[in-house]
Amino acid sequence: MLYGVFNKNTALEEVGAEEGNYIHLIGLRLKKDSRIRCCVIGEIDRFHRSGRSMLSEELAAHLLRIIQDELPYKAAMSFHFRGCVSLVVVDNDYLYSRTVRRLLFEKQPTLEAICCSSVKLEGALNIAITPEIADNRLDLAGTSVIKIERKFDYGLFDFSLVRNATDVRNDRRIVWG
Repeated sequence: MLYGVFNKNTALEEVGAEEGNYIHLIGLRLKKDSRIRCCVIGEIDRFHRSGRSMLSEELAAHLLRIIQDELPYKAAMSFHFRGCVSLVVVDNDYLYSRTVRRLLFEKQPTLEAICCSSVKLEGALNIAITPEIADNRLDLAGTSVIKIERKFDYGLFDFSLVRNATDVRNDRRIVWG
């Protein structure tokens, strides 16, 4: 699986970056006209609590229709996934999240990715993408090496740029500046 995040600070939290560490960051983007079939875990609960979707306004409108029109009141009030997801925090090898991922992909064979809340950084999202889909539908957008100068609370970091790619060739070779 390709495990990814949607922003640099979440990536640094997820890998446990500390002051003095050198981190190689890689940015990926969807190839033109590509889509990924993704299951979003906990988004109904997040929407129910905040009235917003972390992914898109279109998804928020769809979730609002589901909650208002299609779910019985008791069912809508029972979306509390964070307790289950937070179990992952006590397991350094991500055993619980790897097990949930495996079970979801077995149950839904057409699934290509899973998106869920980060257990390391409140409000952040992580994504797990199958290797075949990552290889065929994602392109390398850029890459950098940074040095962590200071680590602050709440997923904030001060870092310096050590090395930055000037180009990523069509064959995915990286040209360093």
